[in-house]
Amino acid sequence: MLTLLLATQACARGPAADNATQENVMKGQTPTAEAARASRDHAAAMADAIVRMAKTFESPEDMLPENVAKFTALGISKDVQGKRTGVQGTVGSGTYEFAVWKPYERHPGHTIELKVQPDASCSLSFKSLHDPLVSAGFTVTKSAPGFKPLVFFERVIPGGLGFYVVLGTDARNDPRCVTQVTMDMEPRDG
Repeated sequence: MLTLLLATQACARGPAADNATQENVMKGQTPTAEAARASRDHAAAMADAIVRMAKTFESPEDMLPENVAKFTALGISKDVQGKRTGVQGTVGSGTYEFAVWKPYERHPGHTIELKVQPDASCSLSFKSLHDPLVSAGFTVTKSAPGFKPLVFFERVIPGGLGFYVVLGTDARNDPRCVTQVTMDMEPRDG
């Protein structure tokens, strides 16, 4: 239940620029201003892609891997088993995994997921996703206290379906960083 639209120039460059940044940080060198800017651009493009997909996807066909690939401008490919389509890369001083798959045959759409391994710079901020989704009319709920910190966004779409975006965050109250985004399309209850 997640998405990204990495259609900006920074994303088209892909992880290569970010790899150099990560290697420099690992060597104890401070990344250049250009490398830091490229990393911020990459993270911003990821957030923009997620928001654009969440706002515009209206049917199960929208979530087909080939459509998601066009939306994200990522060079995604099928896994060895042919069940998932995705890509891995770096963002900031962390890494990400992006995947699209059909959870089961009769599922109305595909699941889209982005996982970001935490990094000190909080590459994918909560605010960059929360504010535009709320502005687009998504309803918002949070997980109950004591459970994994999740924030749920829902939008009604045609055909009795709901479009859902679930954010895994660093904290239940006052989340700052997002570590997982999952997008899904499911039949609505009631």
